[in-house]
Amino acid sequence: MSHQTIEYTSGALRVAIIGGGISGIIAAHLISRHNHVTFFEKEPQLGGHTYTARVPLSEGSAPESELPIDMGFIVFNDPNYPTFTAFLKNLGVKKAKSNMSFAFHDPETGFMYAGTGIRGMLARKRNLFSPVFWRMLKGINRFSAEAKHDLQTGALAGKTIGEYLTEKGYDKYFEENYLLPMTGAIWSAPEGDTHMFPAEALVRFFENHMLLDHRNRPQWYFVKGGSDTYVRAFKQQFSGEVRTSSPVSSVTRLEDGVQIVTDKGMETFDAVVLATHANVSLRLLTDPSEQERTLLSPWRYTDNRVVLHTDANFLPPRVAARASWNFIRDPKRTQNTSVGVSYHMNRLQNITANKEYVVTLNPVREPAPNTLLKDLQFAHPQYSLKAMATQEKFLTLNGVNRTFFCGAYQGYGFHEDGAKSGARVAEHFGESL
Repeated sequence: MSHQTIEYTSGALRVAIIGGGISGIIAAHLISRHNHVTFFEKEPQLGGHTYTARVPLSEGSAPESELPIDMGFIVFNDPNYPTFTAFLKNLGVKKAKSNMSFAFHDPETGFMYAGTGIRGMLARKRNLFSPVFWRMLKGINRFSAEAKHDLQTGALAGKTIGEYLTEKGYDKYFEENYLLPMTGAIWSAPEGDTHMFPAEALVRFFENHMLLDHRNRPQWYFVKGGSDTYVRAFKQQFSGEVRTSSPVSSVTRLEDGVQIVTDKGMETFDAVVLATHANVSLRLLTDPSEQERTLLSPWRYTDNRVVLHTDANFLPPRVAARASWNFIRDPKRTQNTSVGVSYHMNRLQNITANKEYVVTLNPVREPAPNTLLKDLQFAHPQYSLKAMATQEKFLTLNGVNRTFFCGAYQGYGFHEDGAKSGARVAEHFGESL
């Protein structure tokens, strides 16, 4: 392992960046200004969770008439995504207004609502006369005020959200039909794991995204032309070398450099940026230090299937009960059942076609024949108190042994968190957006 210190701001360094998601893309974009960057990605294309399907509007459609539909990263807003929005401006990529709302449907009980206004909340008319529905609304209002106060006083520290809700005596109907489904939908977490989410991080995220304020919600946007538009813009401006379909098998730190091994052979670089999931970063290192092992090993990931289709039966049965994000409870769910969410892309990306385009996370059944358009799989970090306790300590790792770490896991797991961590690595090289 190398213990030699080098001056990262000197320029003309040979830097390997491993992992082609948003963290690696921003790091590569900035570091390549004055250094020689080689960008490794195991998949055939860059982007990570940025994936845009191109759907022909008719048989034999020309590429320019295809419909771009995002399947991973979809929406962002200006207040909570400052790094990413600055990056888009840097690239000259445009945005368009989106529509964000949440709906819940339990097929077993018939209970449903959509956070789209009075009509959506009362999509099932009997909600108006349902005591449990009003108890849920009371719980939402109580949580919005009480959790915000407890965040400010430090009362949430060291607790899971399940422990906090039990301690405060929250109604189970509020938990099971609002807070925990929304938590599972936001973080793509199995419904049974949502109780274990760190309460402080959850409430801070809700407050930052104004989910505790039912009036002053931010305007959400999507990338005009599909999210992969920014990936293509990056590639056009990138001065380094991109190597897709090039999985790295190992990273070894030496006295005078970093050795990278792929199926094409072995190369040596002056520094390496590991822009991969935490568990992958640990696996790639042949000689992890005790601190690297301590910070990377607590992170766990869940694989989620993501399908694009036109089967409207994956949306709530009543049109008034539909929203942009639709949580459909699985009647056969167990503690480990993956979260099931259907994103109504017509709403999210202003699609005016005569079909309902739906992206479903972990479908409980197969879409109807001839409706499936694309089938993918993404891995999402699972948040625990132990894992989140490592986040700030990653700052002490960057630059040590010619190695840097970045990824969305160092924040809340969203595009801005990945962008911010990639930009933070670039600052060691004297670069910023």
